[in-house]
Amino acid sequence: MLFCANLKFICISAAVLLLTGCGPRYSIKPLKPIVHEPKEHIDYRETKNNVTVTVKKFTAEDTFTYFNKEALFYKKEQIQPIQLAITNNSSHVWLLEHGNIDLPLCPASMVARLVQARSTPGIIAMACIGFVASAILVEVCLVLSVITGVFMSKGAFATVALIGAGIGLCGYPYTIYTCYQHKNDVSACNELKKTDIAQKTLAQDSVFIGPEMDYNVLLFVAHKDLQPFTIKLLNAHKNKELTYIVPLK
Repeated sequence: MLFCANLKFICISAAVLLLTGCGPRYSIKPLKPIVHEPKEHIDYRETKNNVTVTVKKFTAEDTFTYFNKEALFYKKEQIQPIQLAITNNSSHVWLLEHGNIDLPLCPASMVARLVQARSTPGIIAMACIGFVASAILVEVCLVLSVITGVFMSKGAFATVALIGAGIGLCGYPYTIYTCYQHKNDVSACNELKKTDIAQKTLAQDSVFIGPEMDYNVLLFVAHKDLQPFTIKLLNAHKNKELTYIVPLK
């Protein structure tokens, strides 16, 4: 019986250690340039006046690489990330405006909500396992204290067991602290995701693309709105226009 209790204690303690060390992880990864990717890996590439426009629909693997989660594909909203690259090898400055891409784009704030981590499941799991592990530790140590102190007359060992029970009691506030820390970690991770997506998404205002510049950005489009679209670039003086027709499927 005592062996079983010890076995349960060891297993649950190991689980607690694993849980307390398993917080959310997110690292910002810059968009990989796609202008030189093989033709079979992209959906569109065209050059006009030394300005190359390249378009690539993200796969599930691409989405996982950049956002650690495939929620953009499989949530109810069904959002498709599309990477747009504009490589300016001309001597002119070109202007890309949000309104010159005729696709209904999803705002970055909406996309960020789809990849948010939830803290509640982790907190519930940590609380349950932490409290149970602490209770078992206290129980085992008290039993050992009684057996060794009363029946075996080993007072020193009984004292150590009582100290172990005291340590077990400390597991309760430690569990509460761990849950609180987990909540903060999840919030920080979600904020980092929000910032990352905002930086990767086409801004609402104009973007100037200078000579020898390779500009990469993400467009987020609902699956139901995927269709061929046009991209228009204006030169800095707005007296010349480049139009690209993207036959997106």
